[in-house]
Amino acid sequence: MSTQRLPNRRTQPARQTSLSPIGSMLESCSLCRIPNRRVILRQRGVTLVELMVALTIGLFLSAGVIALYLGMTSTYRVTESQGDVSENGRFALEMLARDIRQAGYDPQSPADQPWVEDYIFGWDDTNPTMTDDTGTTTWTANDWESGTDAIRLTHAAPEVGCNPATDLCTEEDPIDYIYYIGTDSDGTNLGLRLTKIDPNESAPDTNGLIPNVVDMQIFYATGKRIDNFTRPVLDSGYRPANELAAEDWENVFAVKISLLVKSENTNAMEEPMTLNFDGTSWTAPDKALYRQFHGYATIRNRLP
Repeated sequence: MSTQRLPNRRTQPARQTSLSPIGSMLESCSLCRIPNRRVILRQRGVTLVELMVALTIGLFLSAGVIALYLGMTSTYRVTESQGDVSENGRFALEMLARDIRQAGYDPQSPADQPWVEDYIFGWDDTNPTMTDDTGTTTWTANDWESGTDAIRLTHAAPEVGCNPATDLCTEEDPIDYIYYIGTDSDGTNLGLRLTKIDPNESAPDTNGLIPNVVDMQIFYATGKRIDNFTRPVLDSGYRPANELAAEDWENVFAVKISLLVKSENTNAMEEPMTLNFDGTSWTAPDKALYRQFHGYATIRNRLP
C-alpha cells in the first residue's frame, strides 16, 4: 500500500496579502486595533427585556397611585357634600318648625280683641299670593319654583323696645311669614326663601334663607277639640293643602314637612341619583348629592 504524504502546513510559507494604503495606515495605528474579545463581550447598561419589565412595574405603580388619589378625592367630595347637605337641611327644618309652633300666638289674647282665624295657610303646587280685605293682590312670589309647596304662618308682632318688667306690651298687629322654594337673585340656584309681611312696613321683605333646598312638600293634620282640656282628635291623617276646605284651616294643629336638599358640589356623585321623595320617584338633573329631610311640628297654641 502506497501512502500519500500530506504536505506539512507548518512548512508552507505564509500567504502574503497586499494592503491598500489606508489598510496599511490602520494596521500601523495602535489606537485603531481591535480590543480584547473579552472586553467586547462584557455587558454594559440594561437589556431591552429588563427595560420593558421596569417600565411595566412603573406603570402598575403609577396606576395604583392614581387610583388611590382618585378614590381619596371622591371620598372627600362625598364627605364634604354630606356635611353641607346635613347642615342646610337641619337648619331649614328647625326654622320652619319654630315658626309653626308659634303660629297663632297672641301675647295679650283678650277676649274682646279680634284675631286672625287662619293663622296657618298653605299652597300646594301653587304660586303663593297675598290679598288684602278687598281681594286685591298685594304680593306674589315671582321667583317661586313650580311643583313645590308654600306655607304662611301668622303670629303677633313683637313689641320693639318693650321692657316687660315696667312696660305693657301693646303690639297686636299680626305678621305673616311665608316660606317657599324660589330662585336667588341670579335666577339660577334654588333655595328656601322667606317673605315677611308686616302691616307697619311699606313693602314685603323677601330674603333667601338657606341655599340648595330644591323641593318642599307640606302636609297638614286637622282636628277639633272637644273642650279646652283635651287634645284635638285627628280627622283623617296628614293631607296636602289642596285637600283642605276653607273651614279646615282653623283646625290645623300639626304639620309634616318634607325637604329635598342638594349639595353645593354638582359633581359629588358618579351618576345622577334616583330616589323616592314622598312616594314619587325622582331622578336628579345633575351629579350632586341629594338627601331628604322630614320633620313634624305641632301648633302649640292649638293644644290645651
